[in-house]
Amino acid sequence: MYFLTLAATLWLLLFPLLRNARPVDELTSRFRWVSDILRVIQGFLPSHLRFWFDGYSREPGLFLVSALLVAGLLLLGGRIAATTNGKMSAIWRKLPGAPQGLPNNLLYRLRSSPAYETTLVTLKSRIAPAVFAIFFVYIGLAVASHLLFNIQDVWGATCKETPQASLVALKPGVKVELPNAFHTKELCHATGVMLTARERYVIEMAPTAWDDGGIPVEPGDSPWEAANWMQKLLFIAAVPLRRELFQDWFEVVVRYGRTGGEEAFYIYDPTASKIEFPMRPTRDGELFVFVNDAVIGLPLLYDRLYRNNHGSAKIFVTLKKKD
Repeated sequence: MYFLTLAATLWLLLFPLLRNARPVDELTSRFRWVSDILRVIQGFLPSHLRFWFDGYSREPGLFLVSALLVAGLLLLGGRIAATTNGKMSAIWRKLPGAPQGLPNNLLYRLRSSPAYETTLVTLKSRIAPAVFAIFFVYIGLAVASHLLFNIQDVWGATCKETPQASLVALKPGVKVELPNAFHTKELCHATGVMLTARERYVIEMAPTAWDDGGIPVEPGDSPWEAANWMQKLLFIAAVPLRRELFQDWFEVVVRYGRTGGEEAFYIYDPTASKIEFPMRPTRDGELFVFVNDAVIGLPLLYDRLYRNNHGSAKIFVTLKKKD
């Protein structure tokens, strides 16, 4: 019972990281009332919990089932513990009606059988410790890699600026097609467009045939739905290595300037016919583009897990006229 409750609780805490729900899912759900309650609660809590509330609100039905499962297991576990304590107390105090002798039901016979006891000892003393040791070593290395990459990324080691002579000039109100297409295998695509803080821009992308290691990807969307069960397990295992930990796989990211890590994210809209979103940079600097994939925090291996990505996109940028 303890392990079931622990597993259900971990699932409730982690499923926003493992799923790829979209904002539109919250608007079309039959459990929208659950989302509304969550949004009210969110208003009274710190803003850094927003990621989890977004994940829960976009899949309110799954959240409701998961929360009820955890609550039910906790209640059942409490009742079993109370019943056991009552019976043990009655036996110890030799009260009338206290259980006499050993049980003779199927559960007791199963748990006292040599095969069960041997299996339980093997799991507890050998298999479980080995599995947990491997798990914690992997998590430790993955978190260290993620932090190491973030430090170098913010420093400016992962994006290379365009030479001054090759920069693209923008005129207000004119859509400009950038000379170099963006490829999803690029760790950080330099557009050659210098942005000015607080100016308004619109970026558009005309993509062709994106895939993540052979998994077809709707541009701007996540490969999760098209992945088979083995590929989904790999995605789950790679979450600690995800470049933008709290954003979906293959989400389009735009970055303002080589250093500092100031970024904005394109939220996939299945009703949109193309990738198009407005930007208002918070700082001056060149515009960079990449998709959110797993990274390794060593200079020669930064893009090792990007190399199996395929697909490209033409990029168009418009500097909006001032009001």
